[in-house]
Amino acid sequence: RITVMVQYSGRRFFGSGMVAAVFLLAFTGLLSAQGNPYRLDRAINLTSEDGLSHDFVYKIFQDHVGYMWFGTQDGLNRYDGKEFRVHRFDFADPASLSGNNITAICEQDRYYLWIGTRSGRLNRYDPVAENFRRCDEYSEGMDRQGNFPISCLAHDPRSGILLVGLIRGGLQTYNTRKQRLCLPREPSGRPFPLGVNLGSVLWLLVTKPGTVWIATERQGLIGLRWD
Repeated sequence: RITVMVQYSGRRFFGSGMVAAVFLLAFTGLLSAQGNPYRLDRAINLTSEDGLSHDFVYKIFQDHVGYMWFGTQDGLNRYDGKEFRVHRFDFADPASLSGNNITAICEQDRYYLWIGTRSGRLNRYDPVAENFRRCDEYSEGMDRQGNFPISCLAHDPRSGILLVGLIRGGLQTYNTRKQRLCLPREPSGRPFPLGVNLGSVLWLLVTKPGTVWIATERQGLIGLRWD
């Protein structure tokens, strides 16, 4: 079961006074930055000439070991500070990615990586075996609802739920322990509407186990707490 903690929309939350305060803080910060210039210690530019699989980068993620992961239009890249290792779809290898257009990355329990693609497919990466599991049960369930590109991912360690933000498709929830899509319900037992009425889900943030914030295109901010 889930509990809706709070929901903020732009009209209800941002009054003129708050807008003015935010603008003043931003302007003050800008003046402060201009008055106290900083020096860059180092700047680097990594491109396909350095081994990056594509120059269009969707996502950046750092795992608990320290590896940097980059989701691009043509593959998933792991960067160790010196060189890239590129993962792509391989028709002959069922343990490869389901697609190359990588739009979302998150980590589960300091171990698995979850990878979302623009084609709406979900993959789980095992860093020890160094292979991928294509989550066909997720894809089959989504095929019945409409295949939406994945925009963002977040894992809740308390419930084992993987939250899947979609472009124009709202939010889906996937039970990583039972390996299936699950339907969130309110305390009353009614299904909680997290589908296309939300529009696109732009960002997900698990602030503590059992609590997630959802930034949406149409319904402002939604805070959920899982039982």
